[in-house]
Amino acid sequence: MITEFKIAHPDSYTKTLNHFRRNLYKIDMFNKRKNISIWVFLEVIDFGTLSLLIDHYSKKYPYFNKLVPVNLIRYVKNIRNACAHNDVFLINLFRSQRRPFKPTPQSVSYGSQIGINRSELMNIKIHDLVILIQLHNTLCSEELNDRRYKAGQHVIKRMNSNIELYNKSSDYKKFIRLYTQCVDFLNPHM
Repeated sequence: MITEFKIAHPDSYTKTLNHFRRNLYKIDMFNKRKNISIWVFLEVIDFGTLSLLIDHYSKKYPYFNKLVPVNLIRYVKNIRNACAHNDVFLINLFRSQRRPFKPTPQSVSYGSQIGINRSELMNIKIHDLVILIQLHNTLCSEELNDRRYKAGQHVIKRMNSNIELYNKSSDYKKFIRLYTQCVDFLNPHM
């Protein structure tokens, strides 16, 4: 399975293997293997390589695309990268973007399920958040969705505990409303 990926994406494969080889925390794991299994590969790849791997196998196994809308992974990657690199997500939430953003048909459908309308999805950050929540809800277990729901409730409580600092910001209040709708969507008891 990994051999096919290695042939199709040699640069990504080599980059991953080089990183794995140099990782002092995983050096024993690397040295014990002559061939890298899919499970080990998944342990060491970055999100970009994961996206490539998913895309590669969705082309080989088209039924997989019915389970995971592969074309939406890049939007999850946007949120993941913002979080991983400690970007300030709340800045310029609803300001005009350099170029108009057109929501994907799936995001419009997901947004309507969550209660978020198309005009709100024209903001890339809200669009990506809706995709992330929907994919999480679809792909993860009820137990994991419940844990994320509870974690989201904690974040909402913290945001609301300092609401007086943001009373003049309609953008902040709008974001809390939209974020709350997304978190509520994960509630397995609704």
